[in-house]
Amino acid sequence: LKVAATPANMNVVSSHARFARSLKGNENVVLVEFGEGKPGDVKMFTRLVQPTHAVVTGLAPAHLDQYKTVQAAGEDIFCVTKNLPASQVFVNTESRKTAAFMKDGFIGYSREQVGAYTVSHQHTDLHGTQFKLHYGTKTIDCQSGLVGLHHIGPLAAAAMLCLELGLTEKQLKTGLAKTIPYEHRMQPYRLNGAWVIDDTYNGNLEGIRAGTALLQSLSGKRKLYVTPGLVEQGKNTARIHEEVGQLIAAANPDIVVLMNNSTTPHIKRGLAQTKNFTGEIIVQDDPLDFYSHLADFVAAGDIVLLQNDWTDNYA
Repeated sequence: LKVAATPANMNVVSSHARFARSLKGNENVVLVEFGEGKPGDVKMFTRLVQPTHAVVTGLAPAHLDQYKTVQAAGEDIFCVTKNLPASQVFVNTESRKTAAFMKDGFIGYSREQVGAYTVSHQHTDLHGTQFKLHYGTKTIDCQSGLVGLHHIGPLAAAAMLCLELGLTEKQLKTGLAKTIPYEHRMQPYRLNGAWVIDDTYNGNLEGIRAGTALLQSLSGKRKLYVTPGLVEQGKNTARIHEEVGQLIAAANPDIVVLMNNSTTPHIKRGLAQTKNFTGEIIVQDDPLDFYSHLADFVAAGDIVLLQNDWTDNYA
């Protein structure tokens, strides 16, 4: 199969146009990411691209300064499914808020199952993720360079699509083994004997949930969690960041580093609501200085999770 896909986060109209110009016309499969930012975005992308299949990767509080509510964001996102056969719509059922938009025939995917395919023997660590995919009487041992159990559902959905498009089991296994993290998206690297997981491109509550679950599952001499919080949460900023604090506390890091901004008091309040959290909280006034000198802050044996980043236009 000849496959073309929009690279990295090239998911808006201008980048779609550049991508379209790069196509040869002989592709069997074209993958286009839709990056919603305001009401009507996905409806517009759908009209322009006219997809034959849709994969809804999740629904979380994001861009609420524009959408105002998660319901409004969901209505825009799910409009991509409007004119498609239900059997050609894949929806991440681990993303809790997608449940309100599920319809009969949609194919839900999770780390346990996708359609008639089931998943077992899930494992993840800082070197990658493994699982077994079962369909009919067959079992495929799958290996990916992606880190985190939350990746298993999308990988299983991709595997189902690939097999139904005619790929062999060997081709599927080879392709899955080549999947590695994009830059700044749950990307582990070594620093002075510590493991740093760079997830600074992440920008929503579901990403926080996945990252803190990973941190909780890992063992290290010390566990450190670093975040400035989330942007564009609208009137839900306080509530969402209190939940962020609770999720961080549940991961039980030894040190939590917060960047001093408008979300900091809300995250600290959420941390305080978890009675058994005993970690140290450090508030940094100069994020650039902290990240520039991260090597001086960590020690051999540490596991450090960096989640989210704020550009200079956010206060």
